[in-house]
Amino acid sequence: MSSQNTIATLPPDEPLELLLVRTDAQRLAHRLPQRASPLRLVELQSDGAVHLRGRELAPSEFRPHAAWLSLEVFTQGLLERFVSLLDGAAGLHWLHTVHAGLDLPVYARLHSRKVRISRSHAQAPAMAEFVLAHVLAVFQEHERIRAAQLEQRWMPHPFRELAASRWLVVGLGHAGLAIARRARACGAVIAGITRRPMHDPVFELVVPPGRMVAELPRSDVVVLACPLTNETRGLVGRPFLAAMKEDAILVNIARGGLVDEAALLEALDAGRPARAILDVTQTEPLPAEHPLWRHERVRLTAHNAYAGSGTPPRNDDLFIENLRRYLAHERLLHEVTAI
Repeated sequence: MSSQNTIATLPPDEPLELLLVRTDAQRLAHRLPQRASPLRLVELQSDGAVHLRGRELAPSEFRPHAAWLSLEVFTQGLLERFVSLLDGAAGLHWLHTVHAGLDLPVYARLHSRKVRISRSHAQAPAMAEFVLAHVLAVFQEHERIRAAQLEQRWMPHPFRELAASRWLVVGLGHAGLAIARRARACGAVIAGITRRPMHDPVFELVVPPGRMVAELPRSDVVVLACPLTNETRGLVGRPFLAAMKEDAILVNIARGGLVDEAALLEALDAGRPARAILDVTQTEPLPAEHPLWRHERVRLTAHNAYAGSGTPPRNDDLFIENLRRYLAHERLLHEVTAI
């Protein structure tokens, strides 16, 4: 199919064919809105087959108007199959995705075809709690406290407080704002980096990317919450790291490509910054032989910051609301205007 195909708006009296994973269809059946003509659920099975009303569709019969790229696509290992279906769906008009960052190539391809894309920020609260939890664990030296317990050593452990610590949040989307607000509630002083002007009392100051390096020498915690773009790829390299404080913490909950990992390992070995909290890496899953696994100054998790207990229901709620809006020809929440 031509990537330049311009998709017309679905007529209001035409049944909407909606592509989604079967388990999503089963879970949300009672919440799906109805129209004069009901929805037709095109269900992707766990084996990769596509069914409509219990019958497997031939490729020539596959004509969805809308699709939901949900968490189930990833947990069931269906991403490659789902993407191939999207690429082949000439009549696709709207895609809703659980992603906040749209660096997967399929999004740019669909955007070039005039497919509407709406994204999710349901993971922002979970990501904010994740950041606070891991920064607190480093500030309070939870590993040392646990070791003392196991060794039955009764001893005090003075610790660093969040109050009066200075944070630099790079990227002030939903996740960045959620992180900043929670850290500020604990008494931290927050600076933000963003391309667009912003006035929010949670921040002591908000500056553009060109002033970021100037803020690093006085930042105790630096959090990467920005998208991965041509401009931000390799953002954290040797000059960035050299400007950080010796006792600072670098946190990356955005994308692994933001960080030059070789430069980070060198900097950690040299003691600047003091620690790195990494939820994302350049290669995922991270190879077993990679030195980040065993580095004593690194806290490493497997792209897990989004996985709070509230993320799935928030994703469901947002999809259902946007589906209602789409059917009613209302403005979609979090619709993408550029990729």
